[in-house]
Amino acid sequence: MSNRYGTSFDDLLTMKEQMDKLFRTTMNKVGGQSEPRQGHWFPPIDLYDCGDDLRLEIELPGVRQEDIELTVEGDVLHLTGRRQAVEAGSRDRIVRLERPTGRFDRHFKLPARVDDQRVDATLAEGVLTVRLIRSAAERKKVIPVNVASE
Repeated sequence: MSNRYGTSFDDLLTMKEQMDKLFRTTMNKVGGQSEPRQGHWFPPIDLYDCGDDLRLEIELPGVRQEDIELTVEGDVLHLTGRRQAVEAGSRDRIVRLERPTGRFDRHFKLPARVDDQRVDATLAEGVLTVRLIRSAAERKKVIPVNVASE
């Protein structure tokens, strides 16, 4: 449901993710974080409307393919996964760790229904690119206008 304030549920999820990020950043600066950060984190996602398809680009540096799960149901995309903590060498002393590790869980409503049988996901150079084809019912169909003969 849209209103003058935007879409209510999507806006609340976005606000929650931003507040979580703000608190994580603030708390790390206060204590001069030197221990690995474990727990939930939120990879940034860019969504593009390309006409008959949608394209998502999700930053997942250091996440292995086998640690990612992507599902689509109707017009909802759900992405879960995990980034493993990197072990320091036996002679290394950790001075500062800022990259989050642990689980991530993102789900959001897509701007259109997609064909769940025609989804392509590729992980390259730390970016997961997902291409989703709009369902046939969502695609714009141009209807030719004929001229009546007299």
